[in-house]
Amino acid sequence: MPAFNDEELNHLPRNISAPRFGTYLNARDGDTHRALELYFWNAQISSAMLFPLQICEVFMRNGIAEAIESAYGDRWPWQASFSRSLPNPYLRQEIINLSENFSTVGAIIAELKFAFWISMLK
Repeated sequence: MPAFNDEELNHLPRNISAPRFGTYLNARDGDTHRALELYFWNAQISSAMLFPLQICEVFMRNGIAEAIESAYGDRWPWQASFSRSLPNPYLRQEIINLSENFSTVGAIIAELKFAFWISMLK
């Protein structure tokens, strides 16, 4: 854990927010220093998971996009039958907006949010 002086140790928990830091304090029986150690450990674990999560997202979206292409053709974002097949109006509007603003499937795929791809699995 980074070394903090007494003043920083005093201010840091308040800056994190009382409810959030309270979770760490409770886990460490009210010991601020040990709670901060746990907080930083959690941040390191979260950071370590970011790259695998990004790879998972890319693999998933590319696989889903390939399946969509096999069903709706290589210009699927511009196919009304595809947009009508989407499970909710928000997703339909999202694909319509992107297909109006981007000219390639790759650009649209890159712009679609992770939630869009997850919705394809429901």
